[in-house]
Amino acid sequence: MDTDGISHIGAALIGAIAEARAHGKEFGVDAEFRDAVSRARKLHDALIEALIANEPLATAYFRGLADSTHNALEELETWSEPTGDAPHL
Repeated sequence: MDTDGISHIGAALIGAIAEARAHGKEFGVDAEFRDAVSRARKLHDALIEALIANEPLATAYFRGLADSTHNALEELETWSEPTGDAPHL
């Protein structure tokens, strides 16, 4: 995979996180929210796998993207927990 491929995964991941966050804020935690978070998690996993397989392409930017999206996903995943801090509308 080249940098374009990794960039496409990163862009899709950012979009999926934004979609999940917007849905959670507007509608709360429901099946659609959980599906959106699951899609984002799968994209994050694909990003990590691509960076591991293509270590020379693992620039500071891509490593930072992986870290920041990991943190965003962890926040969204806590919204689904029984005691999670879902956004208050």
